[in-house]
Amino acid sequence: MAGHSGDRLAAALLRTVVALRRLRVRYVLIGAWALGVWGRPRATFDVDFLVLVEGPALDALAAQLGEAGLTIDTEWRTWNPMLAGSQVRLTTDSIAVDLLAPRDAHDRRVVERRRR
Repeated sequence: MAGHSGDRLAAALLRTVVALRRLRVRYVLIGAWALGVWGRPRATFDVDFLVLVEGPALDALAAQLGEAGLTIDTEWRTWNPMLAGSQVRLTTDSIAVDLLAPRDAHDRRVVERRRR
């Protein structure tokens, strides 16, 4: 994963946020990017979002994000069939962007309680 610049990661984050806002999808940033704000920062080579969509709507959302320059990672999908409907990986400029659907009431509450 060497060679990923912070600029490309930040651009992937911004591209995804702009697209999710345009589509009016409720989301919260999770993973290492959120950890940098709420905990101890750590290196990361991807961007993770918990999105308030479920089941087939997650795949539909992934398809819509294609218009914003993100591409569904079909190889990742092939190697992770048990995550279908709960997680999808997109890429933009070689950066992975993971969208995760809520697993339970706690995850839905996380999205509801998000802070800017």
